[in-house]
Amino acid sequence: MPTSRVRRCAQLQFRVDQYKTLDFAALLSGRPAVSVRNVRQALAAHLDQPVEIDAAEMQALAELDCGTWSTCDALVAAHGAACIEGLLAKQLLLVEDDDSPAARRDRDVRASHWHGGAAIAHAMSRWSHNDSIAAQRESRLQSVGDMVEAFGPPPQHFHRRDDAVARVALDEPARTALDDLLERRATCRNFDLAQSVSVAQLSTSLKRVFGVQGMVELAP
Repeated sequence: MPTSRVRRCAQLQFRVDQYKTLDFAALLSGRPAVSVRNVRQALAAHLDQPVEIDAAEMQALAELDCGTWSTCDALVAAHGAACIEGLLAKQLLLVEDDDSPAARRDRDVRASHWHGGAAIAHAMSRWSHNDSIAAQRESRLQSVGDMVEAFGPPPQHFHRRDDAVARVALDEPARTALDDLLERRATCRNFDLAQSVSVAQLSTSLKRVFGVQGMVELAP
């Protein structure tokens, strides 16, 4: 147990997930064969994956102030050693002088003042080492026809209001060079690690996406 003070992570949500398993013995005996296990999970903005917790850990996290440092002795007295040790191991409680990646990310989340729900959604939706082309081959969904056969027809391309009182046809806009550029653009999520871009190309991309286009001083 650390001697330094600890506190709860900054952004935290709880959810209950379900895991279903097939009981072959029950199936053969004619009883319901699918068993369902509810699992409590903690979703934190400084972690990459949900963490399974028990009822005592969930209660302790719900009672702790994320901005207050506490001694481990005080927390153990309130919630028990097993509970506090479990939360420390799962990095839902963080030590004051900890310099682990999780602790640094928690400090970054606090400093950014990011909306909690958005920060957690961002953390939980990140992915890596996924090859969409390989996944497509493995799923045998090589064409639109394969996808329609597997999942049924897609929804309509355009939303239609059946109760519309009038429908106004719009003229086709004049075509510009931007339209030609957009038509040539293709997006994918597979990256060739052997390729590189020049400093000029990187600068151009960053300027187009994130660069400041103008500044106005609102007050001296």
